[in-house]
Amino acid sequence: MKPHRTGLQAKDYRPISLINISSKILEELVLRRMAYFVDQKNILPYNQFGARPGYNAIDPVLQLVHDIKNASGKGSALLMHVQGAYDNVDPKKLVQLMQKLKFPEQMITWVHHFTKNRTTQLITHQHFITSPMKVQMGIPQGSPISSLLFLIYSFPIFTESKISESVTLSDFVDDLNLYATGDNYENNTKALEDAYAAILEEGAKLDMTFDSGDKLQFIHFEDSPHESPKPNFDRHHFNLKPLESVKLLGIHLDKRLNFRTHLEEKLKSFRSVIYLMSELMNGLNTANA
Repeated sequence: MKPHRTGLQAKDYRPISLINISSKILEELVLRRMAYFVDQKNILPYNQFGARPGYNAIDPVLQLVHDIKNASGKGSALLMHVQGAYDNVDPKKLVQLMQKLKFPEQMITWVHHFTKNRTTQLITHQHFITSPMKVQMGIPQGSPISSLLFLIYSFPIFTESKISESVTLSDFVDDLNLYATGDNYENNTKALEDAYAAILEEGAKLDMTFDSGDKLQFIHFEDSPHESPKPNFDRHHFNLKPLESVKLLGIHLDKRLNFRTHLEEKLKSFRSVIYLMSELMNGLNTANA
């Protein structure tokens, strides 16, 4: 169960997906062949990161920092997160998209059977076991190949969304980030608002929903701490004030992009670990005394 939850609602729990080991071995082999095919044919855009060799979580962070720091104008960013990404994948749409992208027929057939006639059982911490339930939607959470399948499924977000040339879109599986560069923050904000609307529209065709809580983050990057007030992000009933720092794939990015906030957060974590270790050692010394 998630911390600070009552346990009275399904969303209070964080399910752990357990998959047959022999199945995982097969899926890993298929993943390697599919990833090789994707890279050889340049099927996915360069800024769809993750799920294949040479694409790491730090890549979209480095791309954003590099482009913002080297831009001649101002920079702003919007971070988004797909809710229940794997659970809401429509297997039929996934297969149709793979056919459109001209994947080998053997791979398409394998994915069709991989996502068909799935069942699951729930086992709670109180050892309650449900009877098997059919799963009509989604791809398995614990499967090695699911991340790549989701990147393929979200491919139209990159190709069909009508986004201004001033906006760059990249993702790491289900974490999206958009950043804009321009002459002023007002134009950046308008471009990001329009891009956000375009992504929501295209995502709806794929049954995607996006987090509207803490994982929707907005920031303006600035050169001077004394710049004038900057515009809020205002779209689809959201009015977001620009934050002092945002968190992208575990990295804290402050508005000056000097990583001071990230270092401070890591120092806090380090001090907590040191404190717990010292308490543990004190406990052991007391017990042995």
